Amino acid sequence: MSVWKWLIPVGVVGGIVAVTHYAHAATGAPQLPAGKPMPEALKKSIDSALQSADPLVMRGLSSKVRQLGYPGQADSLEQAALAIEQAISGTPPAAKPGALRRTALPAPGSERELAGRVALLYTGARMGQEGKEAQDTLVRFQTVEAQRGFYKGNVDGLYGAKSATALARDHHIIPPNPLYWPRKDPEGMKRQYRAMLQKQASGDPQRAEEWNRAAAAVA
Repeated sequence: MSVWKWLIPVGVVGGIVAVTHYAHAATGAPQLPAGKPMPEALKKSIDSALQSADPLVMRGLSSKVRQLGYPGQADSLEQAALAIEQAISGTPPAAKPGALRRTALPAPGSERELAGRVALLYTGARMGQEGKEAQDTLVRFQTVEAQRGFYKGNVDGLYGAKSATALARDHHIIPPNPLYWPRKDPEGMKRQYRAMLQKQASGDPQRAEEWNRAAAAVA
């Protein structure tokens, strides 16, 4: 189960349902390249992402949609994700469906959105091949989390156990496997990190299997 679903308070569920409705309206008005109809399978994937009401799912799909040549739908998915985050935080979403597509996507704002971007960018990433966007986003995340007291490492743009721990402890996100470990006693750090994930599992029975799977993935 995604972190977004269990973090959403009951009081904003109705607002998220409304957001999902106008997100459907935004993505339903195609902005397709000439002579390039959207495949039915991709339409169903977009619909499923919107129905999930999960910003991370929407942003993950938006990257694929953009790569396939449908920037309008990709922008709409990004804006739908942002609107749901605004509904969760209590900020009213855009009043008109068309605003989702016309409004430029702002820079990462809330700590939760920034954490979600880090988790998305580092899912499946390889050491030394993360890319500038991922590293720059991680530097912002490390800076913010250090100020909030959840990150105790260097602000270096290297995704290690301390950055992953901040994702887990501060944002309850099951983190991607760390890419970097300290040269001094890496096995000791791995044991500590596994123990942290297992502790998260014990306090989150609904996602205990996912937490434990992340712990088992630490080689």
